[in-house]
Amino acid sequence: MAHHSAKILSIIGFLSLALAYQACGRFSSGFDASYSGTDLGSTAGLADADLKSQTLSILEKNCASCHDSRNASGTALTYVNDLNLLAASSYIVKGNPSASTLYLEIINGQMPPGNPMSSANAAIIQEWILSLATTPTPTPAVSPTPTPVASATPMVSPTPKPTTTPTPTPTPTATATPSMATFTYIYNNILKPKCVNCHGSAGGYSFANYTSTLKAVVAKNPAASPLYTATNSGKMPTSGKLSAQEIKAISDWITAGALNN
Repeated sequence: MAHHSAKILSIIGFLSLALAYQACGRFSSGFDASYSGTDLGSTAGLADADLKSQTLSILEKNCASCHDSRNASGTALTYVNDLNLLAASSYIVKGNPSASTLYLEIINGQMPPGNPMSSANAAIIQEWILSLATTPTPTPAVSPTPTPVASATPMVSPTPKPTTTPTPTPTPTATATPSMATFTYIYNNILKPKCVNCHGSAGGYSFANYTSTLKAVVAKNPAASPLYTATNSGKMPTSGKLSAQEIKAISDWITAGALNN
């Protein structure tokens, strides 16, 4: 009998432990062990000094071969290695990249010639120009002292004199002599002194010799020739538009077949 009672007590004890374990499990199930707190995102931006440093590095790597004071030849912009001079020049409208010639020629792919700048570098140039914006100091308004109004004297309108329209003087048409419409003249007087410095052997069009120049020419068709269209529009050279006589010489040479003469 005692043995039977002990067995019953053992069973009751086992059931009690099982119930207690389940209760603990229900209590602990509300805890999420995977929670680790708030995830803070990075909001750090470029400091002014870093922005200037990156801008200068980009300009020196992509533009200085033609546009800094040490290397420039035949170009109007000669100080990309000096951000203070550049920021004060007509190539930059402070705080307005879309009105700044430097930024527009970069995003339009015009500069650097034959090797457009990456969008990431262009974005840094844009950010630098935006950072140049200054907030003007408001000028306190000064109330003007009222001026006594004198009695108006009736004005008599004079009889207008008849005007004569001057006869416009016709603009003389530019002409090029036959000796100018040759590759020898064009190379020695236009391409070599005004173009080869930027359009040599590295990327884009090259005007180093007759053979490489033909890649920018469609014989007998000036309108389809990049050499003529770029100079006629004034896009090239960057140092200033060619004279009408020089442009006519290029057109006449191409029309005649772009000979090696």
